[in-house]
Amino acid sequence: MSMLIVDGSSILNSCFFGTVPQEYFRAKTPEERRFILPNIMQTQSGIFTNGVYAMCKSLKNLIEKSKPKYMAVAWDVTRDTFRQKIYPDYKTNRAETAPELKSQFAIMQDVLRAAGIKQFMDPNIEADDFRRLHRKAQPAV
Repeated sequence: MSMLIVDGSSILNSCFFGTVPQEYFRAKTPEERRFILPNIMQTQSGIFTNGVYAMCKSLKNLIEKSKPKYMAVAWDVTRDTFRQKIYPDYKTNRAETAPELKSQFAIMQDVLRAAGIKQFMDPNIEADDFRRLHRKAQPAV
């Protein structure tokens, strides 16, 4: 039996930043970024989709390559997890999530729901902790 648990937050973040134009990274202010936004993949109504598109392709390739019997995607819900309570400076120097990316989390979750892929979310733990919890629950071989 093979089970694939994916850190959706990490993959969507990587897919988003891996598909934006290089000018996006050079922009110093929100005003400068505003001029680059039309170059990011989006629907005709202006909904950003570059991260969703790239994540769908990545998951398709991952499924084809590993052929898991079961699959789930875990998501970060908040930055205020048990790690933050233990160590208050945990990830304090991370910037806020870009609005162009933030809006794509709900879209990707809807896509996975429509595809029948199980999703895990818990405000107390991060997505990568679901994988650790799963490994601990596995019987020793």
